Formats: sequence, structure tokens, C-alpha cells
Amino acid sequence: MARIANPSVFRAEAVMIDWNALGRAQQEAGGHVGDAPPRTRVSWACHGSLGVPHGVFTVWYRRPKAAKLVPSRNPVQSYGSQSLLTWTGTAGRVIVQGTVSDPGRPVTVKLCWGAPTPESVVAATSRTGNGTLSIDLRTSGATCALVDNLTSPVVSVQPLADIVNADDWTPYELIGLPVDGPLGDYDGAKQGMLAALTDPTSAALDRLSRGAPPLGWFPVLPSGVIAPDWLTPDLPRMVAVLQAALLPQLGDLYQPGLPEHDQSSITRPTIVPGPGETTIGVGPTTQIDAAPWPMLAIPTQTDAYLNLALGFGTAYPPMPSDVVIAVLPPPEFLVTATYTAGPTIDVFGQVIGVGPAGEYAAYAPPVLHGATASPLGLTAARYSLNAPTGIDQPWWENVRLTWPRPIVGAGWGRVTAQAYCRYPTGAGQAEPGCEKNDDWGGWRIGSVPSADSAGRTSVIDPYAEIPLGSGGRHLGFGVAHDDIYGVWSPWVETHLDTTEPGAALPILANPALTARYSGSASACPAHLRVETMLEWSQRTTTGVELTAVLYPMVGPYSPTPPGVGPGVAPAGCRTASWSYTFAGDLPTGVGCTVTPLDQNGYDATQTVPPVPITPGTGQGDPRRFRTDVDLAPLDFTGTGRWGVVIWARRATAVGPSPTGWVASDPDRWVIATAGSPVPVVPQVVILPGVPLGSMPDAAGSSHVRIAWGAPPNAPVKNWVIWGTSEQNLRDALGLGAAASPIPGARLLELRGVLAARGEQAQRAFRRVLEVPEHPGSPRAADVPLARGASDLQLFVVTSTTPTGTDSPFPTVGLDTQTQVFIAPRVVSPAPPLVRTAITETGVDVDLEVASNVPVGGFRLYRTRVFDAARRADSMGAPTLVPAAAVVDGGGEPLRDVRSGAPLYSASMTLATGAGWQPSYLRAVAVPDTSGVPEQAIRGLLSGESDIVTVATPPPGGPDLAPLVVSDGTPDHLVLVARTSTSAPDDTAWGAHRAAGSGVTTSDADLAALATVALADVVTLGDGTPAPATLPTPGQAVLVRGPRSGGRTPLAVWFARADATADADVGLRLVDPLGRATVQRATAPGVPALPPPTLTLRGVSHPTPTTTRVTVTTSASATDVPPATLSASARARTIRGPRVRIYRGSAALPDIPATSAAVAQPGLIGFGWRWLLRPFGVRRIRAWDVLIPAGAPLTITVTIIAGDGQSASISTTV
Repeated sequence: MARIANPSVFRAEAVMIDWNALGRAQQEAGGHVGDAPPRTRVSWACHGSLGVPHGVFTVWYRRPKAAKLVPSRNPVQSYGSQSLLTWTGTAGRVIVQGTVSDPGRPVTVKLCWGAPTPESVVAATSRTGNGTLSIDLRTSGATCALVDNLTSPVVSVQPLADIVNADDWTPYELIGLPVDGPLGDYDGAKQGMLAALTDPTSAALDRLSRGAPPLGWFPVLPSGVIAPDWLTPDLPRMVAVLQAALLPQLGDLYQPGLPEHDQSSITRPTIVPGPGETTIGVGPTTQIDAAPWPMLAIPTQTDAYLNLALGFGTAYPPMPSDVVIAVLPPPEFLVTATYTAGPTIDVFGQVIGVGPAGEYAAYAPPVLHGATASPLGLTAARYSLNAPTGIDQPWWENVRLTWPRPIVGAGWGRVTAQAYCRYPTGAGQAEPGCEKNDDWGGWRIGSVPSADSAGRTSVIDPYAEIPLGSGGRHLGFGVAHDDIYGVWSPWVETHLDTTEPGAALPILANPALTARYSGSASACPAHLRVETMLEWSQRTTTGVELTAVLYPMVGPYSPTPPGVGPGVAPAGCRTASWSYTFAGDLPTGVGCTVTPLDQNGYDATQTVPPVPITPGTGQGDPRRFRTDVDLAPLDFTGTGRWGVVIWARRATAVGPSPTGWVASDPDRWVIATAGSPVPVVPQVVILPGVPLGSMPDAAGSSHVRIAWGAPPNAPVKNWVIWGTSEQNLRDALGLGAAASPIPGARLLELRGVLAARGEQAQRAFRRVLEVPEHPGSPRAADVPLARGASDLQLFVVTSTTPTGTDSPFPTVGLDTQTQVFIAPRVVSPAPPLVRTAITETGVDVDLEVASNVPVGGFRLYRTRVFDAARRADSMGAPTLVPAAAVVDGGGEPLRDVRSGAPLYSASMTLATGAGWQPSYLRAVAVPDTSGVPEQAIRGLLSGESDIVTVATPPPGGPDLAPLVVSDGTPDHLVLVARTSTSAPDDTAWGAHRAAGSGVTTSDADLAALATVALADVVTLGDGTPAPATLPTPGQAVLVRGPRSGGRTPLAVWFARADATADADVGLRLVDPLGRATVQRATAPGVPALPPPTLTLRGVSHPTPTTTRVTVTTSASATDVPPATLSASARARTIRGPRVRIYRGSAALPDIPATSAAVAQPGLIGFGWRWLLRPFGVRRIRAWDVLIPAGAPLTITVTIIAGDGQSASISTTV
């Protein structure tokens, strides 16, 4: 059965390592190494989807020989600036040929497995040259190639399947696990070179003796610092430990009957000691998955020794033939293993087989290997800090080393492990960063950690103490890479200088800047209070220094001025400084008063909370202190607010001291502000008499308007309105009932009391309303009074500034600062009486009312809509008519005989109406209480009078718009004259009537015509269309349209016998009073049209049996009635029988375009097309006559206009 080659699941690699050359490189770096002969190292790996065999691997070798390659027929593809070559299947040998594009650059060929990416490169080489170049590469398996700097490259391949199934392979060695007893169904009892098979332990030690790397890492760092000593593991002890500790954990992989591809899915939940514990049962535990597959796969692919010991690699010294025949290529290798099941893949949770069972083979052509990629781009940075273990003890820190993770090729990941070392700056010897291996000696070399999102890998150096007072640590670090063969890269160094952390900065809290008004706005005493919190668990504080800068502010959120800093005050600002020191736990203030506080902010030395706390440890951590400072007076004449920014720093017993100022970032400065304590006193104007409130609203409450004044830019946030009632004030001051019921007398009494007892009267006032101050808004407020209140209502206004300063209540001169109002007592006159009389000049209207309430006038309303007259306020704007009291001859007022109330009357004359509709009148009486202010009464309009109807005709005849005449028919014989009128059909006096005439008539003739009521005129649709029967000459038909917009459309349809003669029309409209309006119009005659013209434009023969005659005419296809084009044609003969005559005719609108004309057999056809006038300036329409006969012909063409006039032409062809 053929071997199976599948590099995606089973791949091998063979490298030739010249250890002597590597040793010389380490010697050049400053190290001292012994002799190390060259050898060939072979290693292999199995993917989890395939698993590992239940038996040994077999290593084969052969000498390369010539073989037939298969040219690829796939086209060359562009891949950026390179060429992408592909072929069918997997290749084990690839030859690329082509012409060098640029001899100054090397030609590169990269073989890839899968996609052409850097991670998938399995073999690569570069060559220089010119002309035609051929490059031969062998690989463990490739599917494409990337070629650079070759023109027209071609590729030939040898399939990998042909290589692994060649018959010239010679088995060389059996390799497997170093088992020393049963391990499931694992079959590995005999291992080693086929020429001398032995037991698995001896075979493993033999592989280690042949392949263990003779050199370790470079002994000297690039800076000259000596690297940690390299420790070589004890190989027999290593094999013994693996047999005792690791192999028993791998038994599940070799369960009898277990398919190899299921090995990677085996799990083994295991309970282990928790963090910080060493024994199960003591302390917490945790569960891990001790799966056997990673326990085998990871060490065999990351550690050069374990790769050999566990049977996934071997090594061979140069074969005798390699020495004897130097010209022969080195041998190549094949690794095979037998599988009972093929590989699988997981597709959405379902396992699918992708290969058969059988003998799998991995091809390993040898390549030179002499270097491992160094961790270039190495950087070091502090990773984290650990706080001191006790007060005034040192800090701890650890360091993180990072570098770009090397790219791992799909063929083999060369970099598999890393090691690092550290040394203090200036030291000659570095310390190892890895631990010694206590199991079998040597070092515990760590694998390369996975990369982060930025593609960098890292290791963490353990925590170390930062010596007190050192300022920080100064370290150098070296990192080197290792690969699966034990070839170490040179060390790469980096340096790091760390700083010793200073003490925690003090925390400032609860700043409070206060100022008070002492009579002068330019010198207001100021006080500053601020709390500091000090950490006391890491460092002992010996003192705290505070400084502040005070600055004027434009607004409450003004930023600090530029240039402000600790102790630095720009122009217009001032500074203040104070401090306190410690003698033990007790603070002593310098320039301030300092008070220890407990955790809740209480004074620790007082009895709040009830039990005093001893300053110091009793304060908790952090410890809290309050400082109070009296500042120089502040000047508020030029600003409404002062701000203060405060900084603090702390001195400690050990470590860097003092700390920096807190806060250093302006965005985190501790700021307090104090607004102006200067009050704003509002100014009021006392209204004369007894000021009245408004009429009651819908809720029955009267409203008053409280007004006050202040400078335009006064710093006020809110205005506060205080109020009380007359009764509350009397009760508060112990006053009895008022001596007089008249409001004016009561007001005088209260003002005297307010002037004498202002401080006592303040207790009666309560806060009523707060009014925000808005720039430009009136300083007034609407205040509703209590519903039904009849007392005097008293109001005082004070202010609150944006800084919270309230103006004092005006207890002195309270009578001049108190605004007094009263809800009016509402009175109303009786409804008035309206009388009318129609006269020649209009309508006389008399108005009269009997009322105990003084009446100043009447409001007279007039409308033509009865529904609107149901309420006076829906009748439109009224006419105000002044009223006067009715008096007798002696000047005494007349009174109503029934009610005894005084009479008030007025009269006026209304103009006649503009139309025939009736008018509706109503009136209300308007009270006038201005003569009795002390009574505190407010008049209300009276009720509405009864509706009075007045009907008057318009002053002139009926309205009739001028006649507008237009054609009624296209022949201009039937005409229509349209007009409209606003006159209604019917009125209280009768109907409007109309008569129309379509002949020349005099006024007498029109008056003699019979009229018809407008309502009886035939109503047609909008636009007064033509009647069903058109009039004949001498007749007239009167029609109307629907009334719209207050007007009725009218029309007179009439006819004339001759369209060229003028025609007169008249319409007479008569109103019910016999007044008539006449409108006349004349329709001018239409001039007679000239006869049409006909011009021959040409004759042509599109075919031998077709003749086309082209003419133009003055007649148009849009004429109404339409013109007709006709033609006749007959053949010209000298003798013989009579020939056929062709005829045809068509109306111009019915003639199609010539291109669309369809000839009818035996009939003349017609068409039209556009012709250009000379120079192409304008197009003209030409008419084609299409005759279904050839020459000779006599043709006659005739055009007949709609009015019967015609023109003809004849031609002979």
C-alpha cells in the first residue's frame, strides 16, 4: 500500500548544524567553548487531528538522485510586485526558471504551504545573476511559490507522493517513547539503529548523546557583561524522571482500540492545591484539565532535549560516504509511522474524516541551519508596584520585558523558547531569569509566550525591593531565543531606570472661602477653611505646607488666570501661605489654626461624637486635618466673586521629600469661590390712591402687578416677594377693627402703623414668590390674590444675589417700601336700550340706560350675519359712543321712574348698507368709576341689549361688471359676452331681473326687452359654457353660473351672419327698486383670410415605379377647419388604350410623416418631412405626394383651405 504524504498533519525537518561554527561565533562574542563536531538533526511533529501512532517512528534515508519533474500549466499570477506560481497537488521538489529582471538585485523564491503569507513559507532561497537563472528547492511540502525579480518564470515540480513512495529509501532507525514497561497498547520494545536495535531507554540515551546540543546560550552579553553559567542537564537522570513522572500520565493516549485522531480530545480533570498551597487537603484547591495530549505535544516541540528523549527527533553525525565523496549531496530523510485511522476535522461540531488509515510519511530534505532569530526590539518597563509591607519600609516592583514575536513559518516554528537575565548597571555578572531544574539539572527554559494584540510577547521579572533613598533601580536585561535544536540566538540587551515612588500626595477636600459685608464693599473680611487627608500607613508625615492664590472672577465659572501656580500670583491676584508640622501625632499650625478630625469629619478632640478620639491612630487612615486661615479683606467693588486655588505638599520621614504640589494638573486644582456679600436693595414707587387688582379670572382670583427697580446691571439672582393681608397684620400687631369701612381710610391708617412699628410688622410677612432675574426682562411679577379676599394686601420686595446674599428686610421706613393692593369690588350697569329710525341720510340710533353705576359710554356692534349677532363679542369691532347723564332744565339728573337710577344716553347716525342684506345691532354700556378711587370699585360691561334689525338698500344701482367678449365657435360667428354681479337673487323688496340683446340696440330698446328673474336664468357649469342650442343671428341666450365668492357669473351668447362684420351686445340688470345698470360691448369683425399658396419643391423617383412630388403651402396642419391636400396623376401616351388615372386626398392633420407613410396599391399617398431653408437657419414643413407609378406622368396637386379657398399646380415628368 502506498505511503500517505499529508504535510498539514505530519511534517518533518532535517537541518545540518555546524556546531564548530556556532562555537567560534560564541568565542568571538567573548565566550570560551570546546570542540563541537557538526551533525544532522531530524525532528518531526504530528497534528492533533492525526495524533501519534501506537508504535515507533521509522527514519529512512537516501541519496538524492535525478528525477522527472512535471511542468505546471497554471498561469502566472501577479501578487503585488512578485509573481505567484501554482501547480496541482503538493510538491516536494520545485525548480523555477526565468530571466533575471534586475541584475543588481537578488532573485528570491519562497515556497509556501497554503496561502502565500509570511507565516506559510516552508522553504526559501535567494540567488544573484543575470540572464536565465534556474533555482532548485526541496521541501517537506509546498503548494505555491512567490518569485521576485524574474521575468516570465516557469515552474516544474516533483510531486511529494512520488518522493515518499520511491523505492530507494533505506530504513535507518526506529524511534519512540523511552518506555520501561507496559504503556497501554504502545508497541516500542525495540528501538535504535536498525543495525543494532536495543531497549527504549538505551535508544533514548543514544539519541541524546548524538543530538543533545553541545553548546548553551552565548556566554557573554553584547555589553561585555558575563551571562549566567550554562548548566547541562543530566541526561540519564532526565530519561529516568520522564519514565517515572511523565510516561504514566500518557497511558490514556495509548488505550487499546483508541483511534489516534481521538487522542487530542481526551480530558483529565484533576484537583490540585490552590494558590499558595502545596498539599491537597490543606487550604483551598482548584481543578485543572491535565489532558495527556498537551503533556506530550508541548515539550516535544519546544525543548531540544525532550524532543530527542521522547522520540520526536534524532541526530546523525556525518555518514562515511559524506566524507569520502564530498561531491555527493547530503542524504535526505523520511519519517514514517503506521496509523489505524486517518485525520479528522470538526465541522460545526461534527467530526468528519479527511484521510485514510495507513502508513503516513513526512519528507525531510536537509538544509543548513546556523542561526536563530534574536529578540530584536526588546524593551523593558516597570510592570507594577507593590506597596511597602510596613510603615517607612521600601516599595517593591517588577519589570516586564517585551519584544516582537518572531514570525512562525508553516513548515516549522524555529523559535520555541526564550531565556532572560538581569544585572545592576555597572555589574560584571548577570543573574539568570530562569530557575534551575531540580529534576535533572540544567535550566528550566520557558517557551515563548503568546503575543498580545500588538504582536509583542513578554516575560515578567519577579518583584524586587527598591532600596530606601536610592531614587530607584538601574538595571540591564538580556534576552535570547532558543529553537528545537538548541541553537541559541545572541543576547539582545535593554536598560531600565526606575524611580523610587514618593509618598502619597495629600488630598485636599471641602474648601470654603467666605466673605462678610461690614459696611464697605472694598474691604470685606475673608476666611478660608480647607481639609487635608494624609496617608499614614506607608510613610510618616512630618509636615504639611499649603499655599493659595486668590483671584477676581468675572462669572461663577470663570477659569483661573493664566500664569497662576503655587506661590505665583499674576497682576490683580494675591497669595496666601500657611503650614503645620507634627511632633509625634499632634499638629501645630503656622499661620493657621489646625484641628484633627475623625473619619466622619468631626473634631477629634471634642465630644462630638460623644467619645473624644485621641489624635493619631484613633483618626484612622488616612488622617484628616482642618485648617482655618483669616485672609486679608477682599475688594468687591470691581468684581462680584473671588476665587481661590489651593495647593498642598507633604514632608515625610523617609523617601523622597517633600512631595510635589497637589494638584499639579490644572484640571484637578482644588478651587473655592466666594460671592459678593454686598446686598442689592430694590427700589419701589408707591402708587397713589388705593391700587386695584385685576378683574377676577376664571378661578375667581384677582391679580396684582408688583413692580420694583434696581440698577441695570445689579448682581441679582432672584427677587423675593413677601406678602401679608390687612387682617394678618392687624392680628400680629394687636390692632382692632378698622375705624372706617372705606378702603382709602384703612390704607392711610396702615401706612402710619408700618412707619412706626416696622420691625414688629416684619413677623406678619411670608415669602410669596421668587422671581428669577433675566437681563432685559421687566422687574415686575404677577401675583394672584386669594379668591374672595376683600382685605388690603401688602407686599415687600427683597433680593438675593448670585452669591447668596439677601438684602435686609426694610424694617425702617417700611411704609415707603410696602406696595398695597385690594381686589376690586365689581359693579355693572343694566343692559342698554337701542332705538333706530331710517332716514334719507342713514339710520339714526338712540342709546339709553338707567344705572346706579356711572356710565361713560356705549359700545355699538353691527353685523350682517344673524348667527354672529347671538353674542356681542362675535359681531366684530364695536363703535364707541360717548354717553352723558340726562338732566332736566334745572341741571338735575333725570332718573328712571321705576328703578330710580340715573339715566345715561347717547345717539349717532349709521350709513346705509352696502348691499340688500339686513344689519343686526346690539349695544353694551361701559362703566366709568374713575371719579371714586377711594371706593376701590371696578366697573364691568353691562349685559347685551336685545338684537335690533335694520334693513336698507344700497345707495346706487345694482353692481354689474363690464362685458368681456370672446369667440364661442371657431368660425367667429357665435360669440359670448361674460360678466358678473354681486346682487343677490332675491331681497326683501323683490328679485333682481336681467335682459340681454345680441343686436345693436338703444337704451330704449334694452328697457323694452322682457326681463327674467336672476333665480330663473338657466344655470350652467363653471365658466358659463355654451348652451345646448346655439343662437342664430339676431338671437341672444342669457345663462349664469353657480354663485361663488359673493358674485354670480352671467353670460350672453349671441350670433352674427358675417364674421367680418362688427357685432354689438348689451346686458341690463334691474334691482327691486327699478334702478338699472347697463353694460355694452362690441365684438369686432374678423378679417377674411387670403387664399392658400402652393409651391412645387421638386420631383423625384425613389424607385422606378414610384414618383414623389414635394410641395410647400401656407396652409397649416393646425388650421381650423383643417385644409385638405389632393392630387391626381395620369400617364402621358401617344397611342394605345386609355391609361389609369391615380387620385388621392387627405386632411393635413391626418397626414403622417413620410418615413411612416404606408403606400396603398393603386392609390396616391401623402407624407410630410422637414426641409432646411438656405444656410440651415430655419426648418419648413414640406408635403410629399407619393404616386405608385413611374414616368411619364402628368400630375396635378391642389390645396383646399377650411374656408373653401384653394390653389393648384401641375407638372409633367
